[in-house]
Amino acid sequence: DLTIINKDKEQQEAEALKATVAQEQEGLSINNKNAVLIKDSLEKLNTIAETIKAALIEGLDYGVIPGVKKPSLFKPGAEKIALMYGLTQQYELLEQVRDRENGIILYRFKAMLFNSQNKQIAEGYGFCTSEEKKYKNQNCFDIENTLMKMAKKRALVDAAISIGVLSQVFTQDVEDMKLTAAGAELGR
Repeated sequence: DLTIINKDKEQQEAEALKATVAQEQEGLSINNKNAVLIKDSLEKLNTIAETIKAALIEGLDYGVIPGVKKPSLFKPGAEKIALMYGLTQQYELLEQVRDRENGIILYRFKAMLFNSQNKQIAEGYGFCTSEEKKYKNQNCFDIENTLMKMAKKRALVDAAISIGVLSQVFTQDVEDMKLTAAGAELGR
């Protein structure tokens, strides 16, 4: 009879769980009015993304890398996207390491995009280090400026992609990948 009690208890727990899930789903339910608003918003976002992509020049603003499904957004394209939205760029240095003893330099930046009322609209983060594969065998102090600019560029591209839901259209840092016969692998 202990089995019957355990089964009843399990059944009660299952029913309580179903009731809880039903209540939670009811609070999250999408009625027809909300469904129309969501559909309209998605259509607007898709239109914006396609309009921006059409305004950019392949090979200059973005590029298609063999073995990668989405095009990669380049710095000129990120700058144009910010201009299309009427945004200005500001950067904040979050981290800088200059370790002469170990030959390591790294930069981490935050790019912030502001509208004409000086309200921050988007931000992105970028990181670059002399430990990345393409910089590893170079004198890091000879390429320090390159490392700094690459970190800033990555931050800007990240911010630009986030403005208009452009992650469905573009990826970033793919131009930093080393392509192999098996496909693309990150060159860090």
